[in-house]
Amino acid sequence: MPDQPALSADVLKDPDMVNAFLLDRVRHRQVFQNAFREQDVSSVGDDEVSFHVDNGKYDTEEIEIVEEGSEFPERQGDDRTVRAQRYKYGEEYNITMEAARDDAAGEVAIEAERKINRMANTMDAAAFRQVEAGVAGNDHSAITPSGSNGELTYEDFVDADTQVRDSEEGEYAPSALFVGFQGLGDVRKMDEFTHATAEGDETIRFGRVGSIAGLGNVYITGSPLIDMGSGEAYVVDGEWFGRRAEWLPPTTRAAGPEQGSNFDKQIDTKMQMYTLIGYTETHPNAATRIGN
Repeated sequence: MPDQPALSADVLKDPDMVNAFLLDRVRHRQVFQNAFREQDVSSVGDDEVSFHVDNGKYDTEEIEIVEEGSEFPERQGDDRTVRAQRYKYGEEYNITMEAARDDAAGEVAIEAERKINRMANTMDAAAFRQVEAGVAGNDHSAITPSGSNGELTYEDFVDADTQVRDSEEGEYAPSALFVGFQGLGDVRKMDEFTHATAEGDETIRFGRVGSIAGLGNVYITGSPLIDMGSGEAYVVDGEWFGRRAEWLPPTTRAAGPEQGSNFDKQIDTKMQMYTLIGYTETHPNAATRIGN
């Protein structure tokens, strides 16, 4: 994976530089965002946004030419409306007068980096939980891993891909395969797997580690808040499965100083990092799970 910018002590008070670091970590660690289409809802003032979902069913499935004066094909049944709830994810760190005086900003940098990683991991876990809930409630049955010891095989991914493509809606083409560290070990043993470094380092983004021939990109989540074991994976069409609504992109602001009775503990700079996002599934059958 290419080097990520280091959060050095000399940038701790610069909101723009801290935010650049935050954006980089969010992009690298928020792996399950690849299961959703992004939607800018910054103009929506409410804490909830609605998405209209076309049921995709018409009175005929035949290829039909509309003759002059004839009726257009009509949709059958009711469309749906789904909603994404807005949630705030954020962290903050303080630079005290004592830290500024004693040149202890290096310790603050370690704390700040840890909190930024925690924020990114929390956001990734939220996206995962939405995928998990959508798959649990859809029409598919989980694909049982076929390896002799319960490990993932290429055939499992083919079966999962076929299951999603054969959905009643008939629109889906999975493009994202999600695994944990143990599952990645299984994937790397497949002849059909190509590591991203073989395709060029610039392809390693957003947790993408490579691709499986004829199926799609492989993503690995490193969030400690997500428990994915050996023999477990999710196969998703990220164009159809759901929406990631973004009210506010990752943002950093500086506040302070704050006065107190103890000078050393007074706040020289308080750095706050936060974002406003929400997830919803629109077409749950655009994903399935491999696992026991």
